[in-house]
Amino acid sequence: MFRVLLVDDEELALVSLRYSFPWKEYGFTEVNAVSDPQKALELLKEQHIDAAFVDIRMPGISGLELLAQARQAGVGTSFIIVSGYSDFSYAREAIHYGILNYCLKPVPPEDAPGILEKLSRQVFTDRIARDSALVSHLLSDRERCGRLLLRTAPMEAAPGPMGLLDIHAPSLLPVLRKAEAFAPGEALFLSAENALLLAPVPCPEDRFHAFLEQFEEEALLIYDIVQPEAAAFQNALKRILTEHDNRGGETGVIRLPPVSAGMADSLTDILAYVETHFRQELSLQNLAQDFSINYTYLSQQFKKSVGRSFSEYLTEVRLREASRLLRDTRMRVVAIAEQVGYNDYHYFNNVFKRQFSMTPLQYRNASLQAGEPDKVCGVQ
Repeated sequence: MFRVLLVDDEELALVSLRYSFPWKEYGFTEVNAVSDPQKALELLKEQHIDAAFVDIRMPGISGLELLAQARQAGVGTSFIIVSGYSDFSYAREAIHYGILNYCLKPVPPEDAPGILEKLSRQVFTDRIARDSALVSHLLSDRERCGRLLLRTAPMEAAPGPMGLLDIHAPSLLPVLRKAEAFAPGEALFLSAENALLLAPVPCPEDRFHAFLEQFEEEALLIYDIVQPEAAAFQNALKRILTEHDNRGGETGVIRLPPVSAGMADSLTDILAYVETHFRQELSLQNLAQDFSINYTYLSQQFKKSVGRSFSEYLTEVRLREASRLLRDTRMRVVAIAEQVGYNDYHYFNNVFKRQFSMTPLQYRNASLQAGEPDKVCGVQ
């Protein structure tokens, strides 16, 4: 769930810290240790690490220098200093870089739970802030999906199916910790009460379902089993989010109905086609003919798999591109409407307003106020 990095040039200190703290009890499922501060800095810049325990005095780069360079590079990791020195000047300078705690080593084992409890709350809050926009990126960016799957999938030559689990609970972390202990994977936080867990399927599905049933009175758990392919993952993610929205405040365990392998491949091709041809006049009937699929069957399977009708999905794709163009370009709104497949500006305006509760021009102005002040607002 959370990643932590231990940095100390003394191997004994690393071993002590790594094995004396109850990391997994507080959600720190990946603990890495390095004795080279330069290597630690590279890891902090290249990977997302939720928390780091750093020694003050190290050869080459001191702990304070590592902190300074990490912050200068925009690293948002929560830092805890572990030092053999109680000099207040060290603590004062470390506080300047926004550390969460300053501990003297060796850290007494009885202090570890309090340190980790405070740290887990902080990194949980940080992950929510970082992950809240991640789903929209995953839905539109297959390359990003591929990187996520590669990071999570087993390393065998032919990785097996993946489980995508949506967890919604007032007390999210206890449920998520137990779920990830059962099926270790990648946790994506959407809010303080909602997270997604992507993990290799750990066992027969009936055992996984039985495991989830212990939470059915306190949480809403929706899951799907997918092949580790970006398009299949995006499709499953859309289905889960739609099901989540339809369930309101319910609790329970829901397994989304599987889609046949042949139809899944066809739907993947159709969705990919829509993503690149949404500017054209598209209908499910014509696509059924082009892909040699019975129209009635395709319509049923499309709704079952994607979680919405084809027209709703096409509208979603078009408006997603329209909102991007409104935010990132100076194109006229009329031109944007045509660019995303709407020849009738007034119809586009109405569709956009139903989706975003504001007109395209109002959306652009709101984005302008929230973003860069030097962008020029488009006109109709």
